[in-house]
Amino acid sequence: MESYEQHFQLAEHFLVPSAAARWRTCASFKSEKQLNSALMLIEHGTRLDKKKAVLISKSERNSEFVVQRLKSLGAPNECFVLSNCGQLNGQKCSLEEGVQAALDTAFGTLVSCVAGRLGFYCGEFLDDCYLLFTE
Repeated sequence: MESYEQHFQLAEHFLVPSAAARWRTCASFKSEKQLNSALMLIEHGTRLDKKKAVLISKSERNSEFVVQRLKSLGAPNECFVLSNCGQLNGQKCSLEEGVQAALDTAFGTLVSCVAGRLGFYCGEFLDDCYLLFTE
């Protein structure tokens, strides 16, 4: 089973190269300050690699649609949440709970389904929501 640390470290695969390099640097440290610095990189969707992201339209931004799409791409029933919201960050939960939490918070949140390969992202104040996947 994948660990939160694996999901955290491999989240760089969803970021543009310059942000991914900074993510690796911050994530390699174990201090809270460095980890928070890494999480700030996902607060806004501007650092996501759009080649690995599919924008979800506002009409489709509901947990039922997102969970169904993630499962069709191979998501397991459990996920890890990476978020600037301290109450959510590091949580292991059901896919449904993780997606709903991302949709309910005003913080940038990444729901990691398969470490470095499949996830869901909601930006601050739901400005943008994306399905994330790599080959």
